[in-house]
Amino acid sequence: MSVLTVVGEGEYAVAGDYLVALQEFAAEKGITPQVLLRDTGIALSALIKPNIRVGHIAMTHAVKNLITAIPDPLLAIEYGKRLTISKHGVLGFAAQSSPTLRGAASLLIQFVNTRSGGGEELELIEKNNMACLRIRHESQYTDHAVARFHLLSLFVCLESIGRWLVGKSQEVVETEIGLSFPCIAEIPPEILSPGLTIKFDQLFNELRCPVGYLDQPLIYANAALEAAAQQECEAELVKLRLTSDISSVVRMEIRNEIGRLPSIELIAERLHMSSRTLKRRLQDAGTTYQKIKDDERCRKAMYLLESTSDNLEKIAEQLGYSDASNFTKAFKNWADLSPNEFRVKVHAKT
Repeated sequence: MSVLTVVGEGEYAVAGDYLVALQEFAAEKGITPQVLLRDTGIALSALIKPNIRVGHIAMTHAVKNLITAIPDPLLAIEYGKRLTISKHGVLGFAAQSSPTLRGAASLLIQFVNTRSGGGEELELIEKNNMACLRIRHESQYTDHAVARFHLLSLFVCLESIGRWLVGKSQEVVETEIGLSFPCIAEIPPEILSPGLTIKFDQLFNELRCPVGYLDQPLIYANAALEAAAQQECEAELVKLRLTSDISSVVRMEIRNEIGRLPSIELIAERLHMSSRTLKRRLQDAGTTYQKIKDDERCRKAMYLLESTSDNLEKIAEQLGYSDASNFTKAFKNWADLSPNEFRVKVHAKT
């Protein structure tokens, strides 16, 4: 597993993509990288290093430098509209591949900390025929101006991406952004998406849309790609040490294994515990090692059937089955299809 590189101070390790996006936006406004990074403790070289993380205090200071240099209350809206889905890494890719907006929202809630480093908490609430994606706390932003910029740009970004995902960027959709902050400027309707309104002095910071909007199908839905991206998100949580879910840790150990799937004794040894303790902890988490192993076998089997021309005997061997017959029987239990039927069906869609 690669070593996590974090630059700048802060308990939460924010994805470095956002620092790069902020720098690109600042540069278009005539703000130099030196001004943006002043007193952040972040070296200029960090802007060209791949896969870094930025401490949330340093990131907050960079945002503060930007809004101090450009004291425009509408700046957050412009920046939020610029944060396309590609800026959100593997999580954005997973959301894009989901079947519906509801599925994308679920992934966002589950894996938001792969991007924030642990400093965000989201929940989806449905009330009065409205769905509300709410940030329950944002204690890492102690500066009110930075918090307002962050929340407004985030919700504008998510609202814009949601429209793009369902192919309604230019259509009127009655959506709302609610902010707990007072209004500091009049917002011209023409700079917002059609049908979007922003309300201030609200009880919660949230993005609202009609409940039915969540069930809109996404134009780039792809179950296989969603599953692959979700695996990467799970791995990122483990890397960031943001999950105490023993089942996720075990899954990552199994996925990192090359060749036959490991025994529970080997996994327990790697996690510095007895196999008995591991079994108990998995039971407390509502699962078993065999179930996780079978789930991972199913995922790997589907991948091999879809992406290779290997015969069933070879695939069965890679998955640890004694022969193709036992593999076929297990696969039917997972997918309600034989391996050959699955292969024909998945290739017919491509």
